[in-house]
Amino acid sequence: MDELTANREAGCKDQQVRLDTILAKGSEGTGVDDLTAFSKTVTCDRLGPVVVAALDRFNIEAAKRAAILPNSPQLVTLAQTELVRLGCLTGKPDGRLSDMTKGRAWPLFHDRRPADRARQDQRDPDTGGRAHKA
Repeated sequence: MDELTANREAGCKDQQVRLDTILAKGSEGTGVDDLTAFSKTVTCDRLGPVVVAALDRFNIEAAKRAAILPNSPQLVTLAQTELVRLGCLTGKPDGRLSDMTKGRAWPLFHDRRPADRARQDQRDPDTGGRAHKA
């Protein structure tokens, strides 16, 4: 093995150790940022595809975590889309929890019609929510 090949191999081993450390930490916290920064410095050809795949996985995991947070842009966009579909909101969903979005959604959850209340009062929790039979 010549000196150039030996230097490349040593560099690959060093980068592999750094990658393993980042992967062990996972995608939470600074994981995505750490892996993104590392991906810009990788010189080892065999690690390139591994880093790209790991970065894709980290981004997907981070997006899933963000999507389930209360009032996350993803959840707000879903709610706005439904409000548009129901005709309660005009415009394009933007993922921002604006006063307009809150104002349009509030009545749907807090201002039930009397008929809805009567129907709810007839439900029996012991029968899994099915209405009572007289």
